[in-house]
Amino acid sequence: MCPCCRKTTGMIGRREFAMMKPGAILIQGSRGGVVDEAALAEALQSGQLGGAAVDVYSTSRRREIIPCFALKGEAAHRILFTPHIAGVTRQSTAYLFRAAWRNIERVFSGKESPRDVVT
Repeated sequence: MCPCCRKTTGMIGRREFAMMKPGAILIQGSRGGVVDEAALAEALQSGQLGGAAVDVYSTSRRREIIPCFALKGEAAHRILFTPHIAGVTRQSTAYLFRAAWRNIERVFSGKESPRDVVT
């Protein structure tokens, strides 16, 4: 995983898709914008990529902005979209609930301050 910043925006694009083995499958679970979505749509439409699973997007404002949403025919059947839930597993959910409960116990015991406070 890498952050999306000036150096990584569009890091996976036409050149990188062309270097992949024909029929390769891309799993985009990094950060939105790291994969050039227009290049991804082209690679799927041309058949260079065998498929893709996309969990993060460059924007969440308008569906029509994301080129992969406009794929037609066979290419549209070779892409899976998820709503940014790739990291939501049973294990991560259980961990988060346990951490939240421990924070509740800390606060109500009056002995400790809560941890992992988001401000």
